[in-house]
Amino acid sequence: MKLLPVRIVDFWKPIYKMARFGLFGSPISHSKSPALFSAGYGDSHHTYSLFETATAEQAIDFFKNSDILGANVTSPFKDKVMEH
Repeated sequence: MKLLPVRIVDFWKPIYKMARFGLFGSPISHSKSPALFSAGYGDSHHTYSLFETATAEQAIDFFKNSDILGANVTSPFKDKVMEH
């Protein structure tokens, strides 16, 4: 059996017209994450945004009450976020 390379985003297109992703933390204005996301998924309708949050709790609350499908967090928040 031959496996063909398939980008993960191709599976999402039929399910999500536009999926939102992002980075939570502080400071994050210097982050290269949006550029990396665009380089990999630039032809999709999906977006990757920066969400400046002062605490892990703010990031968790924002994520839980949003339509964001997936997110990354900066190092200071990782341990706290993993509890959820």
